[in-house]
Amino acid sequence: MNSINQSLKSSNPDIDLYIFLFALNYSFWHITVAFLNIEIKNQFMVAELFDFFTPVVMTLLIVKLFFILLPAGRFWPRVNKVALIILFLGIIFFIEGHGMHLSANAITRHLAGKEYTDIFKLTYFFDEILGHLLWDGGFILISIGFICSVYKEAPPIQQRNWKLLIPASLLYGFTMFCMAVEGQTVAMTLPVSIVFLLFLSPKVFMKARDRVHSIIVFYLISYAVGLLLFIYWFVRNNGFPEFSELGWI
Repeated sequence: MNSINQSLKSSNPDIDLYIFLFALNYSFWHITVAFLNIEIKNQFMVAELFDFFTPVVMTLLIVKLFFILLPAGRFWPRVNKVALIILFLGIIFFIEGHGMHLSANAITRHLAGKEYTDIFKLTYFFDEILGHLLWDGGFILISIGFICSVYKEAPPIQQRNWKLLIPASLLYGFTMFCMAVEGQTVAMTLPVSIVFLLFLSPKVFMKARDRVHSIIVFYLISYAVGLLLFIYWFVRNNGFPEFSELGWI
């Protein structure tokens, strides 16, 4: 048991660092692309070239973070298999949705003036509806996979690095909010945020804080930030208009 506790303590700095890198890249690759609408040739945009690398970078970080979390889950041996299945389903959904959006969005630009045709409606469905639902839904499953891998962790862990966790949580919560608003998935992401808060809050506030894993604290703060931003956006705009509808991007 002492060797296990020592392993957990020694791995915690890496966990906090990789949580931060995961959130930083999630924010960078999903937000930066909105400001790269510069044409290269034949309506092929810098944003699309940039966006090709999003699933590659994110998948590598997700898998790396998961395997860093694995030692913390050895106190509930079966959960790792369940968590692994959920995580990889999330990765598949994310890549599938991202690919749909990327390709359908490129096609849509060539359909100007054909908004009432069947081909436009079909590409719109794959781009703005199914693509974003799979994309954002994938990251919800990924978060469930991460949480399942550590949820019943028993021994205390080393004091977490708040200088990494707080910025990571703010970045992730803000980006999740932006993705949901612009991707029109608020109807899915908003209730999920509430469920996560209800599910994770007792774990954080009713247990000794050093017995709660950093990834759980990270998602609790992230979904709280997202929920507050949803409330603010609704009150400010009497609804959930996309940023593009307001002319912001």
